[in-house]
Amino acid sequence: INAEYMGKILPAMEENFHVLGDMIADVNVSDFESYEQYLDSQIKKEDLAFLEDEALARALAELGSLHSTRQDKTLCISKQEFEQLKAKAQAESLGARRTHHTQKQAQCRVRTPAELEEMSPLMRELAIREPDVKSGRLAVIIFIRDYSQRKGHQISGYIDFGHRLKTEDKFELYYDLGREGEHSAKKLLPKQTDLSFLNWKTQAMSISHTSNFQVLTTNPYGLQFKNKRDRKVINVDPPYYTSILTRERERARDRST
Repeated sequence: INAEYMGKILPAMEENFHVLGDMIADVNVSDFESYEQYLDSQIKKEDLAFLEDEALARALAELGSLHSTRQDKTLCISKQEFEQLKAKAQAESLGARRTHHTQKQAQCRVRTPAELEEMSPLMRELAIREPDVKSGRLAVIIFIRDYSQRKGHQISGYIDFGHRLKTEDKFELYYDLGREGEHSAKKLLPKQTDLSFLNWKTQAMSISHTSNFQVLTTNPYGLQFKNKRDRKVINVDPPYYTSILTRERERARDRST
């Protein structure tokens, strides 16, 4: 270790640089995953060049005795103080997420039985499920086969209901379709940004992953969707898929006999 460097830091080691009150609050512990990472942020190239020992540099940084930190008048918090601040920051972050979750639930209007009665069967079922979808407790995939409103082409596709709620600001207009008084021309139809889309007239087709589901196209018997949260795979045509598997098992059994 360089003697000149040690001569500069030894007087500092005799002092107490314990950080209290507002000085602790200045440290943003969220920027560091561990106390060691925080200590490393206090060490400069000059310190490592003279000390040639990372562990020693960390120990001196914890004491607030590094020459570079003394020059910058930077004080270092203890490991106990770091952990306390880390726990406080995590608790505040959790509280903020819970508040945001509560606000989102409050924004989801609960519809009256009379309002539900005015809706089409599909939109009625979606309205009932909407609060749970927005809160993340439920994931819903919708299959629609209908005619486009512009050209009258037959289209079909699978829609991630939760993804549509997040990406469409005026989804409420779909619920208004068919009501007396306030009339909406919007009809819920598949889009090219949904999980899957097919125009039966032009044969235009698209597949898109969403924030909730990953589209699996390797299955020879049809599309599958993998939930990104619980990783469960959904077969959108279970009877067909089951019948194929049953026939394959029967063929395998026949070959073995």
